Amino acid sequence: MFEAMASIVLGEHLAGEQFKPPIGSTGYSRSLTPGRRPYRTRDGYLCAMIYNDRQWRAFFRALGEPDRMERDARFASQGARLEHIDEVYGYLANTLMTRTTHEWLEIFEAADLPVAPLNDIDDLMEDPHLQQVGLLRPVQHPSEGEILSIGNPTE
Repeated sequence: MFEAMASIVLGEHLAGEQFKPPIGSTGYSRSLTPGRRPYRTRDGYLCAMIYNDRQWRAFFRALGEPDRMERDARFASQGARLEHIDEVYGYLANTLMTRTTHEWLEIFEAADLPVAPLNDIDDLMEDPHLQQVGLLRPVQHPSEGEILSIGNPTE
């Protein structure tokens, strides 16, 4: 398990140390910036990933600002967004606080942008998809009676 998790982390963060000799340090700044986290909405939290030019254009169109990338150099390209990553994520955080989670989910889905509500444990217990696929299953334990078991997610 350790090797599996280390390969995922290092795949994201090996960065400049991948080259010999190294051309930089470890750590992917886009992932490590403090603004990369679930975003607060007016009534909860949202997990969203607006990453490439197409996605940013779709986001700005949904906001009624289709020319924002041309007007604001921080958003003009992938490189510019990375150079201003804290400001970009700060803008996104401030913008997403203006509406409810449900409103943003509808906007993101209509714009074909990656999004999901941030679930707490109780949300997961009641999630319609997890219920449909039977991830949580009642099983008969030999000494404890009926218990809830987590199914194999790769079945």
